[in-house]
Amino acid sequence: MRTALWFGMAVAVACMISGCGDQTSDAPSSSGDSSLDGQSFVGDDVTRHGDAYALVEGSSITVSFDTHSIGASAGCNHMSGNASWDTGTLKLTDNLAMTEMGCKSALMDQDKWLADFLQSSPQLAMDGNILTMTNDTTAIRLTEAVGG
Repeated sequence: MRTALWFGMAVAVACMISGCGDQTSDAPSSSGDSSLDGQSFVGDDVTRHGDAYALVEGSSITVSFDTHSIGASAGCNHMSGNASWDTGTLKLTDNLAMTEMGCKSALMDQDKWLADFLQSSPQLAMDGNILTMTNDTTAIRLTEAVGG
Protein backbone atom coordinates (compact mmCIF):
# COMPACT_ATOMS: atom_id res chain seq x y z
CA MET A 1 0.00 0.00 0.00
CA ARG A 2 2.80 2.39 0.94
CA THR A 3 4.68 1.64 -2.33
CA ALA A 4 1.54 2.31 -4.38
CA LEU A 5 1.09 5.65 -2.60
CA TRP A 6 4.72 6.67 -3.28
CA PHE A 7 4.40 5.58 -6.93
CA GLY A 8 1.20 7.60 -7.36
CA MET A 9 2.79 10.65 -5.80
CA ALA A 10 5.90 10.27 -7.98
CA VAL A 11 3.84 10.02 -11.16
CA ALA A 12 1.79 13.05 -10.16
CA VAL A 13 4.95 15.10 -9.54
CA ALA A 14 6.43 13.95 -12.87
CA CYS A 15 3.23 14.95 -14.65
CA MET A 16 3.22 18.38 -13.02
CA ILE A 17 6.85 18.95 -14.01
CA SER A 18 6.46 17.71 -17.59
CA GLY A 19 3.01 19.14 -18.22
CA CYS A 20 1.68 15.74 -19.27
CA GLY A 21 -1.82 16.78 -18.29
CA ASP A 22 -1.75 19.62 -20.80
CA GLN A 23 -3.97 18.63 -23.73
CA THR A 24 -3.07 20.76 -26.73
CA SER A 25 -4.12 20.44 -30.34
CA ASP A 26 -0.62 19.41 -31.43
CA ALA A 27 -0.56 16.36 -29.15
CA PRO A 28 0.89 13.33 -30.94
CA SER A 29 -1.47 10.80 -32.43
CA SER A 30 -1.16 7.10 -31.85
CA SER A 31 -4.29 6.25 -33.82
CA GLY A 32 -2.40 3.92 -36.16
CA ASP A 33 -1.88 1.31 -33.41
CA SER A 34 -4.35 1.88 -30.63
CA SER A 35 -3.95 -1.76 -29.56
CA LEU A 36 -1.19 -0.62 -27.19
CA ASP A 37 -3.37 2.08 -25.59
CA GLY A 38 -3.93 1.25 -21.94
CA GLN A 39 -1.53 -1.70 -22.05
CA SER A 40 1.34 -2.38 -19.65
CA PHE A 41 4.28 -4.72 -20.17
CA VAL A 42 6.98 -6.10 -17.89
CA GLY A 43 10.10 -8.18 -18.37
CA ASP A 44 13.81 -8.67 -17.97
CA ASP A 45 14.71 -10.33 -21.30
CA VAL A 46 17.30 -7.99 -22.84
CA THR A 47 19.80 -8.61 -25.62
CA ARG A 48 22.58 -6.10 -26.39
CA HIS A 49 24.95 -6.47 -29.31
CA GLY A 50 23.62 -10.01 -29.82
CA ASP A 51 24.37 -11.18 -26.27
CA ALA A 52 22.11 -11.65 -23.26
CA TYR A 53 22.24 -8.59 -21.02
CA ALA A 54 21.57 -9.01 -17.30
CA LEU A 55 19.60 -6.31 -15.54
CA VAL A 56 20.44 -5.39 -11.97
CA GLU A 57 19.48 -8.34 -9.78
CA GLY A 58 15.85 -8.21 -8.68
CA SER A 59 14.89 -5.50 -11.19
CA SER A 60 12.76 -5.55 -14.30
CA ILE A 61 11.62 -3.15 -16.98
CA THR A 62 8.05 -1.92 -17.14
CA VAL A 63 6.53 0.06 -19.99
CA SER A 64 2.95 1.32 -20.23
CA PHE A 65 1.16 3.04 -23.07
CA ASP A 66 -1.65 5.58 -22.99
CA THR A 67 -3.22 7.43 -25.89
CA HIS A 68 -0.51 10.08 -26.16
CA SER A 69 2.13 8.99 -23.67
CA ILE A 70 4.29 6.26 -22.24
CA GLY A 71 5.45 5.46 -18.74
CA ALA A 72 8.45 3.31 -17.87
CA SER A 73 10.69 2.11 -15.09
CA ALA A 74 13.92 0.12 -14.92
CA GLY A 75 13.84 -0.61 -11.22
CA CYS A 76 14.25 2.72 -9.46
CA ASN A 77 12.78 5.91 -10.89
CA HIS A 78 9.64 6.26 -12.97
CA MET A 79 9.68 8.11 -16.28
CA SER A 80 6.95 9.42 -18.52
CA GLY A 81 6.63 11.39 -21.70
CA ASN A 82 4.46 12.31 -24.64
CA ALA A 83 4.84 9.82 -27.46
CA SER A 84 3.43 8.31 -30.62
CA TRP A 85 3.88 4.85 -32.10
CA ASP A 86 1.48 4.82 -35.05
CA THR A 87 4.13 3.63 -37.54
CA GLY A 88 5.51 0.85 -35.33
CA THR A 89 8.26 3.18 -34.13
CA LEU A 90 8.15 4.73 -30.67
CA LYS A 91 8.72 8.47 -31.02
CA LEU A 92 8.98 10.68 -27.98
CA THR A 93 7.86 14.22 -28.70
CA ASP A 94 9.80 15.72 -25.79
CA ASN A 95 12.25 14.66 -23.11
CA LEU A 96 11.19 12.08 -20.59
CA ALA A 97 10.26 13.38 -17.16
CA MET A 98 11.80 11.26 -14.41
CA THR A 99 11.41 11.08 -10.67
CA GLU A 100 14.62 11.60 -8.71
CA MET A 101 14.57 8.90 -6.05
CA GLY A 102 17.94 7.97 -4.61
CA CYS A 103 18.79 4.37 -5.46
CA LYS A 104 21.92 2.29 -5.79
CA SER A 105 24.12 3.66 -8.58
CA ALA A 106 23.64 0.47 -10.64
CA LEU A 107 19.86 1.05 -10.69
CA MET A 108 20.27 4.73 -11.52
CA ASP A 109 22.61 3.79 -14.40
CA GLN A 110 19.97 1.31 -15.56
CA ASP A 111 17.34 4.09 -15.50
CA LYS A 112 19.55 6.25 -17.71
CA TRP A 113 20.18 3.33 -20.07
CA LEU A 114 16.41 2.70 -20.44
CA ALA A 115 15.67 6.42 -20.94
CA ASP A 116 18.33 6.58 -23.68
CA PHE A 117 16.88 3.45 -25.29
CA LEU A 118 13.33 4.84 -25.30
CA GLN A 119 14.59 8.10 -26.82
CA SER A 120 16.36 6.17 -29.65
CA SER A 121 13.03 5.63 -31.51
CA PRO A 122 12.91 1.84 -31.08
CA GLN A 123 10.78 -0.35 -33.33
CA LEU A 124 7.78 -2.03 -31.66
CA ALA A 125 6.48 -5.48 -32.59
CA MET A 126 3.69 -7.48 -30.95
CA ASP A 127 3.54 -11.28 -31.07
CA GLY A 128 0.61 -12.47 -29.00
CA ASN A 129 1.12 -10.94 -25.57
CA ILE A 130 4.86 -10.28 -26.13
CA LEU A 131 6.07 -6.79 -27.04
CA THR A 132 9.56 -6.57 -28.51
CA MET A 133 11.25 -3.19 -28.64
CA THR A 134 14.43 -2.97 -30.75
CA ASN A 135 16.99 -0.42 -31.88
CA ASP A 136 20.35 -0.88 -33.64
CA THR A 137 22.01 -2.54 -30.63
CA THR A 138 19.34 -3.70 -28.20
CA ALA A 139 16.20 -5.84 -28.04
CA ILE A 140 13.87 -5.83 -25.03
CA ARG A 141 11.12 -8.49 -24.79
CA LEU A 142 8.26 -7.66 -22.46
CA THR A 143 5.16 -9.63 -21.54
CA GLU A 144 1.75 -8.01 -21.20
CA ALA A 145 1.09 -7.38 -17.52
CA VAL A 146 -1.88 -9.15 -15.98
CA GLY A 147 -4.77 -6.73 -15.98
CA GLY A 148 -2.75 -4.35 -18.17
